[in-house]
Amino acid sequence: MSEWKEYLLDDFIDVVKKTYLPIKGDNFPYIGLEHIEQQTLRLNGVGSSDAVTSQKFMFSSGDVLFGKLRPYFRKVVQPNFSGVCSTDIWVLKARKGHYQNFIKYFVAASDFIETCNIGESGTRMPRADWGYLKDTTWLLPSYEEQKAIAELLSSLDNKIDFLHRNNKTLEQLAETLFRLWFKEGADDNWDELPLGKVFDIGIGRTPPRLEKQWFTMNPDDIKWVSIKDMGSGGLYMSTVSEYLTEDAIKRFNIPIIPKNTVMLSFKMTIGRVAISTERMVSNEAIAHFKQKDKLSPEFLYLFFEII
Repeated sequence: MSEWKEYLLDDFIDVVKKTYLPIKGDNFPYIGLEHIEQQTLRLNGVGSSDAVTSQKFMFSSGDVLFGKLRPYFRKVVQPNFSGVCSTDIWVLKARKGHYQNFIKYFVAASDFIETCNIGESGTRMPRADWGYLKDTTWLLPSYEEQKAIAELLSSLDNKIDFLHRNNKTLEQLAETLFRLWFKEGADDNWDELPLGKVFDIGIGRTPPRLEKQWFTMNPDDIKWVSIKDMGSGGLYMSTVSEYLTEDAIKRFNIPIIPKNTVMLSFKMTIGRVAISTERMVSNEAIAHFKQKDKLSPEFLYLFFEII
């Protein structure tokens, strides 16, 4: 391994601010914060510039896009196409002597995200502050090592994407079979029971937002699920953007969600479903269905998905 060198952030990353004013008929791909999944480094969709009404930024294929609003959401992508994006997204390019694909993984790393959180500005809508970040110092490997690191992580990302697509296909097949067996093929002799007879139904809770000491980014604390965390889809919920301290859970009597509990969003964005993979808590827009009997949580998940 070559000797790593210290750089100011501004020495190896350039923020590109090429502005775009909406023109009807351009129909460029548009990426807003809502199109970038939290934590996964993936897009969940793409809009059109025909739908935007205010100034935006332009980006080129291979540029790294970083959501600066609430940076702890870790909204980072590197599109393989050109387009326009929200002004709450930084368009990042590697400066000469540094490898572009490495920048994606650098700004997605926990050290960088934590530094963004420290230097963020704004209380109600906190944003990462480039004025603060540009003077922070970082140890970096040589160009060749940056390239090797990025190629290895990119290979792992490709495998994750492949497994994610396979999982979605299997979930769709399961939903089709469930609909066939338990909805269209339901027997008139089957019993109908209220959900409350089969599950203990609870609702989450949120500590006062202005008291920031209850919310952390520490994986040793308790995962706190919000509707946005459930937005990336998938059967099981394992990744969240925020955690709560044990003190917060005790002080505000926040209900614990046991492992293998079905969660359902029922406010604002209604109908998102996931199964907890460990002990968790949630906000007040999410209901929890704790099993009284030996009914499979996957059964209830599929039931909610097709009704």
